[in-house]
Amino acid sequence: MTGARSTQSGSNREDSEDGSNVVRGCPAPGEVLGRLPADAGLRRQLAAAARSRGRTASVAGEIADIEAELAGIEVEPVDLTAARRRVAEATGEIERLKERVAALRGDVRARRELAEAMYPEFRRALAVVPSGDPSAAGTGPGAYDGDPVAASLAAVRTAALDGPVGLRGSAARRIEESGRSPRSLLRTADVRFRGARDGR
Repeated sequence: MTGARSTQSGSNREDSEDGSNVVRGCPAPGEVLGRLPADAGLRRQLAAAARSRGRTASVAGEIADIEAELAGIEVEPVDLTAARRRVAEATGEIERLKERVAALRGDVRARRELAEAMYPEFRRALAVVPSGDPSAAGTGPGAYDGDPVAASLAAVRTAALDGPVGLRGSAARRIEESGRSPRSLLRTADVRFRGARDGR
């Protein structure tokens, strides 16, 4: 495994000031892959790489339908008792739909689908990046038994990132020791070395 931690639905929800949960979208690819070594797990990194190329999970249509249903829920004010009842029912329905969207966005199946689609390209990228070993790739993201820094470098190489990639610690050292251009190795226009390159 990559040795990195991965969060699930908690990363797609946050508490608002009034204590209710607010649904957020998937993190931007640059948030996941913009700083190496990445804190995210391999599936999350490959899913971000896939999203950077415009790919979407099969649940994207269901999310759009649910969001449209959410937008269409209205409570008309009438008599106070009936209105309170409708508000309670609508609030319950809104909360149920928000929970469903959060579950779909954080759904392991969506990440797995995107990661599996990127895996052949990821395996090829492992042959190019420092310390990468395609034989450690196994049959899929769950079977990867290689170096986590090499996995992050390979995931960035497969992505189409708009923003900068910050290299730090072991990722920066590996790129420097390779003697190759960071931009050509990672196939991204903006590579920055962040902090000291001695392991911090």
